[in-house]
Amino acid sequence: MTPAKTSRRAKAAATRRRILRAAHEEFLAHGFHGATMAAIARRAGVAVQTVYFVFRTKAELIGAVIDVAVLGEQDPTVPQDSGWWEAMEAEPDPAEALRLFVERGADGTSVRDIARAAKVAEGALYRHYESKDALVAQLFATNYTRFAGELEAAQGAEGTGKGKLRAMVAAFCRFFDADPVLFRFLLFVQHGQLAKLADDAATPVTVLQDVMTGAIERREIPRRDPALTTHLFCSSCLLTLYNRRGKFNC
Repeated sequence: MTPAKTSRRAKAAATRRRILRAAHEEFLAHGFHGATMAAIARRAGVAVQTVYFVFRTKAELIGAVIDVAVLGEQDPTVPQDSGWWEAMEAEPDPAEALRLFVERGADGTSVRDIARAAKVAEGALYRHYESKDALVAQLFATNYTRFAGELEAAQGAEGTGKGKLRAMVAAFCRFFDADPVLFRFLLFVQHGQLAKLADDAATPVTVLQDVMTGAIERREIPRRDPALTTHLFCSSCLLTLYNRRGKFNC
């Protein structure tokens, strides 16, 4: 390609970018119907005929503006052809791992079992997780602390100790109803995973114990050891779920 052709292509590309940026600003300022090709041309510093030459209609122009906003200005690539899309598609679905961990136990489930259930290669799992133990630890830490945040939000919306406890019971029930497999997973593996959490990590137990401590200090509930009271509360929640929603398949 001659230098002259390269220069012309570069200029054409630069003009196209200027028009797209001007159109983006014009559409934001005036909307699709209020923006005109003439106003876009003035904002871009080109003749209106140039706008029509590059983009034949206003509809085609706004489509190009949206493409740039979604895909980027430099070498736009549709998501399905992007590296991040391929990586996302290859990422194993943790739902299958959770199901197997609950059905067979973490010790009774192999990486090969998970890969077969998730319909991915074993290598794909190892690209995301160093080992099966690392997968269990990540699933536990992420979801256990997330549930702690949900409990914190539930109790924070109430003003009294009894109201906070009722809200947390409801949160336990909602969690179990929404994702019983995940609930069982957290219940079954917690004793082997709690020690791996950061010392300052919020957990459902710490949230509950803080609420119990506050209620005892305010004399809203009888004075007892907060840790013991928290344990009894958790046991009561699990017993309620067991009786009303079926066995945990322990």
